[in-house]
Amino acid sequence: MESMKNIMTLTCLMLFANTSIASDVDHLIEMTPGTVAKIEGRSVGGPFEILRIPTGNLELAKIFPDLEVMISRGSRKIVGVGAKRAFSSKSECEQSQSLVREALSKAFISKYEGPDSRWQFQLPDSSITAGTECSTSSPYPVLRLDVTHTETNNELLRHFE
Repeated sequence: MESMKNIMTLTCLMLFANTSIASDVDHLIEMTPGTVAKIEGRSVGGPFEILRIPTGNLELAKIFPDLEVMISRGSRKIVGVGAKRAFSSKSECEQSQSLVREALSKAFISKYEGPDSRWQFQLPDSSITAGTECSTSSPYPVLRLDVTHTETNNELLRHFE
C-alpha cells in the first residue's frame, strides 16, 4: 500500500514537472511544439504550413524579431519553432548564439546528448529538443534557432519517404 502511494505521488510530481517545463518552453517561444496550434494560415499543398509570428520573449526578440512556426496540416500540431538571422561577422554570430543558449537553458533543464549538433537542450522526457548554432555561411554567418517536437517531426517526415 505504501509503495502504491509513493508511485502515485511520483506520477503526480512528474506530471506537474512536465507541465511546468512545457510552460517554460511556451514562455520562451510562445508555442509549445507537439501541442495543437491556436494559429492558422493558408498554405498551398504540402503536409505542413509555416507561419511567422512576432517574437514575444524579450531576450530572444533582441536577436530574432520574428519566429517561424511549422504546423502539421493533418494533426494541426506544432512541429517546431525556429528562426534565422545573418550577421556581419562570426564573432557577432557567436555572441548572439551565447545569449540564445542562455535563454534556452532557462526553459530546458536537460542537456541534449545525441549526435545532432543542432541541439544542445531537451526536455527530461526527450520529447522536445532545442538548440542554436552559427552556420559557416560566407561572407555572412547565419544564427539558427531550432526547437522541435520529435514525434510530430517524425510524423511529418513520413510524408517524404
